[in-house]
Amino acid sequence: MNKLLSLVACLFFASCAVAENNYIRVVGSAPTFEQAKELAFREAIQIRVGTIVLSERESSFENTLKDNVSVYSAGYVDDYRVISVTPKNSLVEVTVDVLVADSKLMNQKLSQGKDKKSFDGEKVVTTLNSYLYQKQKGDQLLQTVMGSYPKNAFVINQQPYVLSLDGYRNTILKIPYTMQWNNDFIVAIREAMGLLEDNTYRPGAMAPANIVITDKYNTPNDKNWFKFNDMPTLQNVKTEISGKKEVRIALEFIDGNGRPLYRHCYSPDSVANRKPVFYNMNDRRGIFIFGNGIESGVLQLQIPPAYNTVIQQTSKIELSVVSAGICS
Repeated sequence: MNKLLSLVACLFFASCAVAENNYIRVVGSAPTFEQAKELAFREAIQIRVGTIVLSERESSFENTLKDNVSVYSAGYVDDYRVISVTPKNSLVEVTVDVLVADSKLMNQKLSQGKDKKSFDGEKVVTTLNSYLYQKQKGDQLLQTVMGSYPKNAFVINQQPYVLSLDGYRNTILKIPYTMQWNNDFIVAIREAMGLLEDNTYRPGAMAPANIVITDKYNTPNDKNWFKFNDMPTLQNVKTEISGKKEVRIALEFIDGNGRPLYRHCYSPDSVANRKPVFYNMNDRRGIFIFGNGIESGVLQLQIPPAYNTVIQQTSKIELSVVSAGICS
């Protein structure tokens, strides 16, 4: 099975006019006024800050099993002015001047009154909904990147096995292994964090939520510390690497036709004993991902004599990285 994960940065240019004070004039067309206005808002955001398209395709031979595309723009509607509303056949065409704010510069102050008593409820709700929509699309982008965890997140190498007998004539199988992060996965998650972070904190200052990623391929230009105004992004990352998605090592006996005969799962020593080899998420305000972490160990399996027929049919012993949910 082949997994292809690619980040493509696409800047969509459209026909538009730049109104005064950085407002963008855009046109939306839809069956209703609200739908047309929403389409105009999204076009304005794409024009101002661009759009990231993240595609994830999983296929088996010639059949596409999963093909997800997530679209993400790091901006939200800060203000707007409706210029005209024109009925056209069964559609409504709305021309709007839109002021787009970059969500990377947002410090949880979405709007501000023009005087002490003014409150434009419709525009406030538009700003809130636009910002929350952008955050939800960011969650989808993160879920797409983390969707391949742990299967594609780690590389495991097994060494030649050793067979012996214990004092009760059980066969003892020992397989030395080394396990480390897949650098391509580290690159992908770092790029995703760079898109989603909030650039409102000075160097060295802690944010409400923090994600630190280090690896052996770091260059002076690589950013390691990503800061967020809200907790859901951090919690989403923690959820994607814990519980049923926590990493396990599967040992499989496979026959000559590629059919699995037996499977046994192990918790990596760093996970079972909570050693910070690959990550540390004990701090409620953050998670540290150690991209240069390597674990070496020996998996041991006791095989009773009754299972000798399984050994007889086995043509390959294979180690792989799976999730805890598959092993349960």
